[in-house]
Amino acid sequence: ESFEEVRRVRVHLAKKPIKHLNEIDMYKGDLLANVWFQDRILRIDLESGNVKEVYEFSGLWPKDDRPKEADCFNGIAVDHERDTVYLTGKLWPKVYEVRLIAPP
Repeated sequence: ESFEEVRRVRVHLAKKPIKHLNEIDMYKGDLLANVWFQDRILRIDLESGNVKEVYEFSGLWPKDDRPKEADCFNGIAVDHERDTVYLTGKLWPKVYEVRLIAPP
């Protein structure tokens, strides 16, 4: 109700701190976040701050194919009913619907 901060979680991958987390959304009890100016999403355990999975999206719309005005990858929205995630970027004319699959 108040938007008062109640807790912070330090995020790390292989014991290295991760900074510049940008767009975030909840996904199956974990936090999805993108790293600013990177085409990847991290799946983060909220209790430990450990990165559980790194999803690479550099091939979704490669930087070399984007017009100059299409800024960074930074939009995440989860559709919990369909179990899909919508991805986009700042000033992107496209929205992509993807399903996140854990590696074997």
